[in-house]
Amino acid sequence: MGDILYIDIVFIENLFMNYFLLYLLKRLVRSKAPIWRLLLSALIGAWYVLVILMPSMEIYLNLSMKILVSLLMIVIAFLPYTFREVIKLVLLFYLETFLIGGSIMAIFYLTHGDLNNINGVILLNRMSQIYLIIGSLLGIVFSKIAFDYIDSYFFDNNFIVDLEIFLDKKHQNIKALIDTGNNLKDPLSGDPVIVVYYKALKDLLPNDLYHNLNLSKSYEDFVKCILNSKYKNRIRVIPYNAIGISNGLITGIKIDKLIVKKEGHLKVLEDVIMTFYHLPLSQEGIFDALAFPEIIR
Repeated sequence: MGDILYIDIVFIENLFMNYFLLYLLKRLVRSKAPIWRLLLSALIGAWYVLVILMPSMEIYLNLSMKILVSLLMIVIAFLPYTFREVIKLVLLFYLETFLIGGSIMAIFYLTHGDLNNINGVILLNRMSQIYLIIGSLLGIVFSKIAFDYIDSYFFDNNFIVDLEIFLDKKHQNIKALIDTGNNLKDPLSGDPVIVVYYKALKDLLPNDLYHNLNLSKSYEDFVKCILNSKYKNRIRVIPYNAIGISNGLITGIKIDKLIVKKEGHLKVLEDVIMTFYHLPLSQEGIFDALAFPEIIR
């Protein structure tokens, strides 16, 4: 007598694993995708598994259908801005799936010697929670290492743009990282926000302001220097949320103009807020600002 397959258990297992993988991807790429989107995406993946387990449904167990479902899950969960970002998210989703799923199956195989599957779908009903936990932890470690490597050597340069900031008849060139999680906007005007490390603006800011910012001993002193500067009429206070910070405020000014340079193309923006940050944004010095995704659209 063969193993009994409980459809509800299979559905719950896949719903949990899909959500876990999507949530891990969200954390690794620093996305702000809402939980309900991740859950909806996980439900679609779980329903697909049930479909291919049904009799005479093997027609849907092909590579093109699997890729289509993966694309649908990524689009629903993260709403990528560009086609390149879609491809990146899909590839990273498969990468973490292979690493975590492979870790779980490897540990189970080493101790039991066989894996239970139906229509090519690995069933977890014979695995105790300890295998899932240990395998998932190992997979997370491998995923983090792999994501860091990929970000450093393959993807970062594709999301770096050159910015030319204009302010009071001065201009400054800096490099910025397109941050997909940057949705900061001026609550009054709706103008988008770029975050800039203040030391990259040495040739743009007045000497007295730059000097005072250098002497600031705390972020509060840093903000006071900006508030007391010649840019009082340009001051904007932008609310933000971050890990460990809720209802935070960051101070910025309205700039005259911003020119975006990417792959030989120029884009001029006039309604942009520049906020100041007191610490380096890139430890390697690759970029000095965080830009909003719409900057390249």
